[in-house]
Amino acid sequence: MSRGLKNLLFVLLGFGISIFFMSILAFFALVSFALPSVVVEKNSYLELNFSGKLVEAPLSEFSGLFAGRAVGEMEFIKYLKAIDMASRDRRIEGIVINGDKTFYNRAHVEEIREALDKFKKTGKPVYGWFSNGTNTNYSILLSADKIYAPDTDSASLTLSGYNVTVPYFAEGLSKIGVEASAIHIGDYKGSYENYSRSAMSNELESSYKKLYDDVHNEFLMSISKYRAIELDKVKALFESDKTVMITPELAKEYSLIDGFYYFEDLKKFCNPNYKGVNIYDYSKLLGSIEQSSKIAIIYAEGVISDGYAIGFNRDVVVYDVFRKDVREIIKNPSIKAVILRVNSPGGSALASELMLQELIELKRHKPLYVSFGPIAASGGYYIGCKGDRIFTSPSTIAGSIGVVSVLFNYVELAEKLGINFETVKKYKYDDLFSPNKKATADEISIMKNSMDKIYNEFTAHVIEGRGIEAAALKNIAEGRAWSGSQAVANGLADEIGGLFKTLDYAAVENNIKGYSILSYPRPDGLLDTLSSEIGVMFGENKVLYNKIFGENIIAIITKFFIEKSGVPSTIELYANPVR
Repeated sequence: MSRGLKNLLFVLLGFGISIFFMSILAFFALVSFALPSVVVEKNSYLELNFSGKLVEAPLSEFSGLFAGRAVGEMEFIKYLKAIDMASRDRRIEGIVINGDKTFYNRAHVEEIREALDKFKKTGKPVYGWFSNGTNTNYSILLSADKIYAPDTDSASLTLSGYNVTVPYFAEGLSKIGVEASAIHIGDYKGSYENYSRSAMSNELESSYKKLYDDVHNEFLMSISKYRAIELDKVKALFESDKTVMITPELAKEYSLIDGFYYFEDLKKFCNPNYKGVNIYDYSKLLGSIEQSSKIAIIYAEGVISDGYAIGFNRDVVVYDVFRKDVREIIKNPSIKAVILRVNSPGGSALASELMLQELIELKRHKPLYVSFGPIAASGGYYIGCKGDRIFTSPSTIAGSIGVVSVLFNYVELAEKLGINFETVKKYKYDDLFSPNKKATADEISIMKNSMDKIYNEFTAHVIEGRGIEAAALKNIAEGRAWSGSQAVANGLADEIGGLFKTLDYAAVENNIKGYSILSYPRPDGLLDTLSSEIGVMFGENKVLYNKIFGENIIAIITKFFIEKSGVPSTIELYANPVR
């Protein structure tokens, strides 16, 4: 092929690529112009009816447009801000909660209730409705002035205690020739024990009971408070098993609801000319008046990782991104205070330590406050333990101060499959923790020694950051998980309150009269969003293919342990994310 023809082909290829990207940009421009504007008429009701996922970290404004999931997620802070904006919006007459669409995390519900309680102080009413009630959606309905359900025996309300079900794999793994050894520092650190045991340990069971008994008691007290029922009567109702699959008629008899309406009839009760705006659309009206002073919010949402970021991933807190964000905040003179918002069960011990060191450096320049979301356990607690003040919701899962690692070996499985691993090495520990052999006592001793040092480092940070004496911490740490209320009582946190309360505290404490919020990590732009969502689509197609055509189970297991061969086990600060 001649050089001239090659050049022509390169020019045509470049032109084609340019046309493609210009077409994509034009498409998004058209979409943005085509999106209907949100109209809020006078005497409208804000409807809490978002049935998607509430996420902590900021979403890209382009998220979901390409893959079609734009209404599947909503930023939690925008949900709270929308309620706050509605309290001052003269066009909004009140709020209607559609309980059939509001199944949110307990800790998130507690923060939403804070916002609704503040909203009601304006004198505007809040009405709640459900046809199928459970602990989850009834919790948010408690904030309503009145709760209604349809007058039919087909509708029901079930209020229960709790159940925690954990599958234990040890026996099943042994049948296919896989052995797992979970190493814990902390008697109550139960993470990964379900891979190495056939039944739950007494320590983990007692930890769960203590945690969830307190969470359940918080729920009972909330019912007593909001429904004006004596606490003893609420407890007696639950203990008698009279709260399971009860009809609306019985729910009213027990004072759990106020009356009967079908949803459309409730609208007419609110206003004969009822006009509603859903919270997702209403949140699009949130304006951002630029202020000279800023408060930064760093979202640590997901598993903590010491890897590098590839695209914007809210399921992982990546040290590399975290470090860059902290250093950018330090350099920004307009940022007067910083809030670390934690929603993480932990992860890498190394990344947790590195992130904490970044935050310690940040504290030398700006005040740092910590807000715990649904879970701030193990590594999640680690990174937040030195904040100037720690806020938590009552049902947050916090603490779990301990260290865990899990070792796998696939020796028997390899033998069953006729696979023989030959190893060439120079020194004794060159194949340390290889899954192709059983770990020796010496190797496990090396791992435990390292984990002991990490645990001592963890507890030293907590002792210094929280001012808890070492002897007292021994009864708080050891891997125990606590509710937010328990964490305040034992000194692991300072105050009950959500993200908004943390923002208010930061503003008052630092005499910030007006401020804008800067959120980190920054969400992807258009091109990065396109790239990641195209990748998601390809990934979903692959999953769909596997579901349709299936995969041989032995092939899956074989691929798994071959991919893991030679990869040493990591030491983690991790807590079982059981909600």
